[in-house]
Amino acid sequence: MKMILYVLADSVARRLREQGLKGRTIHISVRDNSLFSFTRQKTLLSYTNLTGEIAREALSLFREHYRWKRPVRSIGISVSDLAADTICSQTGLFCDEVKREKMERLDKALDRLKVRFGTFAVQPAVLLKDRKLSGFDPKNDHIIHPVGYF
Repeated sequence: MKMILYVLADSVARRLREQGLKGRTIHISVRDNSLFSFTRQKTLLSYTNLTGEIAREALSLFREHYRWKRPVRSIGISVSDLAADTICSQTGLFCDEVKREKMERLDKALDRLKVRFGTFAVQPAVLLKDRKLSGFDPKNDHIIHPVGYF
C-alpha cells in the first residue's frame, strides 16, 4: 500500500507544483472489495506541495483508519484548502525551514527530470520493489472523457 500511496501522492504533488499551488488538507478515499468506502482528511499546520509530506500524511491516515477486514479495491489522494505557492506562511516553532527548502528544490529538480526523460526515469527505491503495483503513471494515464462519452 505504501508504494501505491507514494505514486498517487507524487502525482498530486506534481500537479500542484505545475499549477503553482500548495494545499493544507490531505484527503484519502478508500473502497474495499465489498464496495464499502470512506474518506478521511487531515489539515496540516502549513501549506505544502511536497511529495514526501503528502505521502506521509496519506499513509498515516490510511494506517489509522483502515482495519484490513477486506482487500482494498481502490484508493485516492487529494489535497484541498489551496493557496498560491508564493504566499508567505508562518513557520512552526519546531519546523526545519532549511530542510523544507531543500526538499522543495529536490522535488522541482525531480519534476524537471521526469518531464525530460519520462516519469520512470527517477524513482525512490521503495517503488522498485514491485513493478505491477508501482509501474503506473496516474498523472499521464488519467484520461478525461467528454461528458457525452458515457
